[in-house]
Amino acid sequence: MALEWAFMTECAQLDLNDGKAEHVKAIGTEYVLMQRMKLGGIRIDGGGRSFPHRDADLIAAGLTRLAMMPGRIRLAISVAEHARAGRVPDWMPGAVAKMEPAEWMPRRGFAMKPMGKSVVIRRYNRYVETPHPKNPKHKIRRRVKVEESWCPCVWSLHPQEIRTARADYTRWVVALEWLREYLRTSVDLDTIEITDHLPPHRPWAKPNPSGETPLETKSWR
Repeated sequence: MALEWAFMTECAQLDLNDGKAEHVKAIGTEYVLMQRMKLGGIRIDGGGRSFPHRDADLIAAGLTRLAMMPGRIRLAISVAEHARAGRVPDWMPGAVAKMEPAEWMPRRGFAMKPMGKSVVIRRYNRYVETPHPKNPKHKIRRRVKVEESWCPCVWSLHPQEIRTARADYTRWVVALEWLREYLRTSVDLDTIEITDHLPPHRPWAKPNPSGETPLETKSWR
């Protein structure tokens, strides 16, 4: 993947100068590339680690352009961090929302299954009438004690956690798609070829009976 090569192998960096430095004039990636082209593409060997490849700098500059869009800086940083780590965002594969009792009762014996601890809401008495076993025409009236209780539950995995993780993953894929089109139309790379391959927008979506995955709605939100 071009992004992984640029950020993990070539150690390219995003240029996110916010203009707060007062005495040091920031030099962006595009300025460095322009000066390097004036020297015929020569890189100055000043010791230490080598500079990133020109294509890596151009890819980083494209991602920097995404970061400069309103509200996109965190998304661009996330794309760079995942590329540097060589992994995709965790979309929580196989995760299922689950509720469980807020408190468990102590186990008693080996055969008893774990049970949630219930809380009594109210207690009251009520009267029930049952036929007399020897004389069905007569009824026996008894008082019965009744307890109404419920078991407080909590989410061990909330549905919103799953939705948030998968929405972040979808935004990440859309950002890759934007960067792919930008590099194809606005950047002249020397050795790196930008292909059509992209991660699936929703790998958790089940295919329909025809075997096709439903179309996805792309959104920056």
